[in-house]
Amino acid sequence: MTSDDFVDAPRGVARDSAETIVDRWRALGARRSERRGSERGFATMRSREVDSDDGGSARASAMAIDNVVYEDEVFRKMHCELAWGDGGFEVLHVVMYPWCERATPVFAADVVSFAGRVTLCIADVAPVREDLTIPREFMDAIAPARERACGGIDGLAPRALPDWGREILGPLCVCVGPKVGDEGERQVERFVEYLFASHDAYVAAARDAPLASPSIQQETLRAQTRFCERQLENVKTRRALERAFGVELADRYMREVLFDVTPLTPCSP
Repeated sequence: MTSDDFVDAPRGVARDSAETIVDRWRALGARRSERRGSERGFATMRSREVDSDDGGSARASAMAIDNVVYEDEVFRKMHCELAWGDGGFEVLHVVMYPWCERATPVFAADVVSFAGRVTLCIADVAPVREDLTIPREFMDAIAPARERACGGIDGLAPRALPDWGREILGPLCVCVGPKVGDEGERQVERFVEYLFASHDAYVAAARDAPLASPSIQQETLRAQTRFCERQLENVKTRRALERAFGVELADRYMREVLFDVTPLTPCSP
């Protein structure tokens, strides 16, 4: 394992999980992207001093963000974001966008913590079909890991999805708000195990997925575009970024780095 990408980040569940995910990408033979947002000035972001309305100097919300982006013949973009800042908050954000020439769901995961306690965990393979269904091969690959994670007395207890997620997240989504104390810590451990298991099963299924017809490729592109448009409606994320980096930079970062699929995005390498 190497921690060079996130060396400034506090050690915790978010950073440990980020390093593990990126190590998995390297083990797959994915290459560091030279074309994505992390190579256009967004690899390392630190909040800055801003002028207050009364002419004095004020500090914006303190936030640091490190981005790592990989790609290969199956995935157009494999993005891992680690953010941390005021109040001891830490955020892990992972999105894997397949090339649309394969009708493959989008893998997405988030872990959010404050002052050392994880408050939100979410992992999903987001549908790329108009009816929001998941291809059978992905259901078969991931459902067993989900059943293990959510089953039994100590199983994960899913919470309601956020408003922006209801139109884009799928039947395999696991969204958890861990409780305080030992029970919450066990829930986090179980979720992290599921995160890695679902990631590995998803990648294996994606690599076996055949090339799709041109019409299915366009349907997949429309679904990925819809995924990004709905993610851009996440007000909490946008406001946190605006407080730290200003409105213009926050919008660029969300559109160019986090959720960058548009109808003009290429379908193949």
